Amino acid sequence: MKIQLDLSQHCIETAVKKAYNRRLSMALRAPKLDKTAEEEIELLKRALEGFDFSGLRSRFTELAGGSQLSCSLVRQPSGQLRIEVNKKNIHGDTLWRRKK
Repeated sequence: MKIQLDLSQHCIETAVKKAYNRRLSMALRAPKLDKTAEEEIELLKRALEGFDFSGLRSRFTELAGGSQLSCSLVRQPSGQLRIEVNKKNIHGDTLWRRKK
């Protein structure tokens, strides 16, 4: 599954929040939630709860916003999440907040 994100005016964190809120709002208005919408909402929620957004923005300046680059949130077949920016993959420990 791949969700396109718009970084032209917002950073990665705001783009994920906007995508989540948009899909959640549409789901609440729909008479029945389809499987794809449900999976997209869950994917975006996992990213919001677990990603180290400040670390991502500092390590990958293209995620700070103001860019016309192609950016997507991707769930791999294994279930792991990654960010794809112009076909460059960002995944693994780079994405997640450190556990305390």
